[in-house]
Amino acid sequence: MAEFNMSRADLGLLSTVFLWVYATGHFVNGLLADRFSPRRMLTIGFALAVGATAAFPNMTTLWAMALVWGVNGWCQSMGWGPIIKTLSRWFPTKQRGRIGGLLGTCYILGGGVATILAGYIIARQGWRSGFWIPASIVGLATLHWYLRIKEKPEDVGLDVHEEFGSATPSYMGLKYTLKQSFGNKNVWVMGGGLFFVNLVRYGFLTWAPLIFFESMDIGIDSAAYKTMLFPVAGCAGALTTGWLSDKLFGGRRAPLAALFLAATGGLVMAFNYLIQTGSPLAILAMAGAGYTICGANVMIIVSAPMDLGTRKAAAAATGFIDGMGYIGAGIQGIVTGFLV
Repeated sequence: MAEFNMSRADLGLLSTVFLWVYATGHFVNGLLADRFSPRRMLTIGFALAVGATAAFPNMTTLWAMALVWGVNGWCQSMGWGPIIKTLSRWFPTKQRGRIGGLLGTCYILGGGVATILAGYIIARQGWRSGFWIPASIVGLATLHWYLRIKEKPEDVGLDVHEEFGSATPSYMGLKYTLKQSFGNKNVWVMGGGLFFVNLVRYGFLTWAPLIFFESMDIGIDSAAYKTMLFPVAGCAGALTTGWLSDKLFGGRRAPLAALFLAATGGLVMAFNYLIQTGSPLAILAMAGAGYTICGANVMIIVSAPMDLGTRKAAAAATGFIDGMGYIGAGIQGIVTGFLV
């Protein structure tokens, strides 16, 4: 903002461009992920995303930054569908809540670690290094995926008939995957839910460091460290809902997600009040919101798509639900910047 004389609305625009392109990419790449190899699709997407992230600090105008960041969003949208497709092939319905909770910690905690890492790097090396160093780390993670991932149990000689009653299904065609995603009313319900989840989740992820930086008169690295409480509590929420949905709710994801979302509403309003009064309890309210919103999030975007899309079209269902969610995430970016 200081170097290029950008406003908060400009900063929100960059976030929005990424998230809306990312959302559009999910609709398309979710369908493609059921057709193509998860191993190759994610590798190609993330290799290109590493290049876009490394190139971003070399841009000097807002529109050039928006273009490169939009390309990054499309490339990263090639990731989640292949991951959920792979998981759906490995785990039956009775285990997907617990497995979904465990998987959910990767993007919840990973996002928090990224925030801390970025704050630490930027405070010492400048903002450009906050892009270059993480890009290098993701490059190594992409190579690890390509070398190590096993797309289905048969790849390591396992017989899946005992758990699933049949072998891993082959591609069922575009008509079938569209029916299991765009044509499934329950997928629409989950997509609508994630739309509102991401309004809140990305509201905190995008703006919490700046809120703490300005309202508490602290350094940007300290603001990033405080924000870490949101994903740490979120991991606990993910593990809680994953276990509860399998053990107590009989594999039903929606009722549990609804309870956690209702609690989120109250905690967000409490955070709003406390941060304006300067109370340190605002940090606890943020952590509570992280616990509840992330707990609901993993039900909607990890476990539910595997159940609704089944092993035949899990990636397509994932792409649709996640696409809806990131439309909401994109809206909060530019609207919040404008309101502030």
